[in-house]
Amino acid sequence: MKKLNDFCVQYEASIWQLIAAIWFFVYYFMGMEKSALFGAGVFWLVMAVLDFVQKKMKSKKE
Repeated sequence: MKKLNDFCVQYEASIWQLIAAIWFFVYYFMGMEKSALFGAGVFWLVMAVLDFVQKKMKSKKE
């Protein structure tokens, strides 16, 4: 449980960005406001991946 807690604390921002991306994709595929939701989902997904990679690389340096 401690490992999961440490992971969640370290990658909190990435997890929230991933949740936002999933939320936008769910609304996109449900047919709501298709013009902007797919782009927002892609944006937040990319931001989450980049944030996760940045933190992973930083932890490897230490």
